[in-house]
Amino acid sequence: MEYDLTRRLAPFFDLHLVIPILEFIEPRKIYDEESFKKVHLSVFRKTNMVDNLINDYSDDENLVKEFETKKKEIM
Repeated sequence: MEYDLTRRLAPFFDLHLVIPILEFIEPRKIYDEESFKKVHLSVFRKTNMVDNLINDYSDDENLVKEFETKKKEIM
């Protein structure tokens, strides 16, 4: 974690560029799962990539409803 520059560089990237970086980091377990999910969710919420959110958080009905509402607004 001390050599990971994601925290320093991410604010300068477009959110759509941060997502692949997060997907690269996730299997390496650099960060604990709880904090990673919070960051992942906050990044995706700022985009219109609602289908990915619905797939990733399908176990949480409240989030799914929120994302489906956002999807209808986008379409």
